[in-house]
Amino acid sequence: MSRQLTHTTTYAKPIDQVWALLQDPAFQEAKLLDAGARNPRATVEPRDDGSVYIELERENPVVGVPGAVKKITGEWQHVIERMTYGPAAADGTRVAEHSTEFIGIPLSMSGTLTLTPGGDVTTQTIDCEFKSGVPLVGGKLESTALEETRSAMNAEAAFVGGFEG
Repeated sequence: MSRQLTHTTTYAKPIDQVWALLQDPAFQEAKLLDAGARNPRATVEPRDDGSVYIELERENPVVGVPGAVKKITGEWQHVIERMTYGPAAADGTRVAEHSTEFIGIPLSMSGTLTLTPGGDVTTQTIDCEFKSGVPLVGGKLESTALEETRSAMNAEAAFVGGFEG
């Protein structure tokens, strides 16, 4: 069983500003704290081939989930998100291979993130799949993670738009 998510958000900044923020570990950690995470850790590693590896580790609060799911996750969920952005295309578009590991629960997410320039704004599209192999509650784990990801993307777009750091 799996669930697909394709979701687009718009950052109220041009792509060069968005890209600079995404490569700033202090920004990434501030973004995670703003979203309610604790113990955020951001690693950003530019590579010789023009790609950039970004790893975001944190503990997210588990809220609004059924008791059966919370028994698996606990009150806080340890999450490691990994993105490897390729070099910019001629128009400035960047595509990342993206995965999220939910430590301690049988759930994973993988797919792509695409940043597309549009003048004074940047569009981010996530296209991913959530997979869980747990009978009975696996579908609920996938659905919950999908909705949390959609919500986090919208909150991130608002945070980026208002970030002046």
